[in-house]
Amino acid sequence: MTNQDLLVSLLKQKGTGKTMSKSLNKEQCEQVLNCFASAECSDVTKTTLWTALMMLENTDEEQTLLNCLNTSPFLPQTCKTVLENPSTEFQKILNLLLKHQSLNETDMQQSITRLFDPIVNTKNNDCEKAVFLEGLRLKEETNLENQIMLHYYWHSSQRAICDVPILIDLSTAYDGFNRHPQLALFTAPLLASIGFNVVLHGCEEVSPKRGINPYKLLQAAGKNPTKSLEQVKTSLETNSIAWGYCDQRIFFPEADALRPLRQLIVKRPLLATIEKFCQPLVSKHRTVLITGYTHPPYRQKTINLLQKLQSFGHLDTYIILRGLEGSCTAPQDRRCPIIIGNQSNVQEDFVSPADFDLNLHDRIEPNPEINVTDTLDLGLKALSGQSKNTQEQLIYNCLLILSHANLIENLEATKKKLQDSISSRKALSHWDAY
Repeated sequence: MTNQDLLVSLLKQKGTGKTMSKSLNKEQCEQVLNCFASAECSDVTKTTLWTALMMLENTDEEQTLLNCLNTSPFLPQTCKTVLENPSTEFQKILNLLLKHQSLNETDMQQSITRLFDPIVNTKNNDCEKAVFLEGLRLKEETNLENQIMLHYYWHSSQRAICDVPILIDLSTAYDGFNRHPQLALFTAPLLASIGFNVVLHGCEEVSPKRGINPYKLLQAAGKNPTKSLEQVKTSLETNSIAWGYCDQRIFFPEADALRPLRQLIVKRPLLATIEKFCQPLVSKHRTVLITGYTHPPYRQKTINLLQKLQSFGHLDTYIILRGLEGSCTAPQDRRCPIIIGNQSNVQEDFVSPADFDLNLHDRIEPNPEINVTDTLDLGLKALSGQSKNTQEQLIYNCLLILSHANLIENLEATKKKLQDSISSRKALSHWDAY
């Protein structure tokens, strides 16, 4: 293990957040000091861990560590400046965050401009960006801060409007899966095969999971994950395909350029919450968005964000699941919370495979050894009717979306259509055609 790997592991333990962080023991505190003295370790990662120590509750050992760091010659200069002598407007804002103070509209907008400025890319400025992103997360973003970031992301993204009756946006976290098969990509051609257009979007890889995602699966399948917006739009409007994937480097390259910085920050920043709501493709008629969350505090935050998203004019209905690994894919082994939002109301309930006369499985254990090749093989077998359990999961999630978005009248007839599309290999033909 390199010193940088060690520092990352220590940051993962301490820098998660107020409720999930674990304290560093005496030996680990000594390891932190060694890592800070090492030229192998990134100043951005050092700065992120320092921010966590500044903002979270510390044990006596951790407080001693922080005191040592604050007088150490190995502490990145950005940390010293922000703490002791902030001179620029951005540094003054960072100092406020370290004190757990929320940002007003002007400060938040200035900070976002600084974050996305492609000219501001020196080592010191990357450290400032690390304090900003980690500080926001550990302070806990306010509704105002969230909505200003959403406004920036949505209005800075490129977008295409498709002439399809209904577009279903499978809006799942960009960092992917690392414990379960990532099956959203295979849900898309199955829904497309019975007449519902579907779009997914994401990026090549991003922290914290850097896991299995649509980009990697498409690449492994020999398909192009970086089609232009116009090419994806054409695929969506072609009846024999009717689904597509759009990559962040295409619809928002400035955000994609932050991925190396996010890799060094390690932890999940506000950007991870916001980026999946960019809507790079929408329908000129009706758009339905399906998304997920992991931890209970994100339930109301997600509702608030999607209500704001509706005000931008291209979202009719949203569905929020507490899905697998925080995704928009519902689990087969338990019921999960579901939230359905329209322009006029929000409803909350629970959903289970048993609701659709499908098997509710015994507990499915996470598999940390899951990989892209296995997931691709499993998804293609399901579309070919060769993997009963995975096939059921795809059908379950299709029925869940269609029924709760009020897109079908006859549940049993739709269930049979999905089953027939798999058995006839029609769903597979929609996959092959992309």
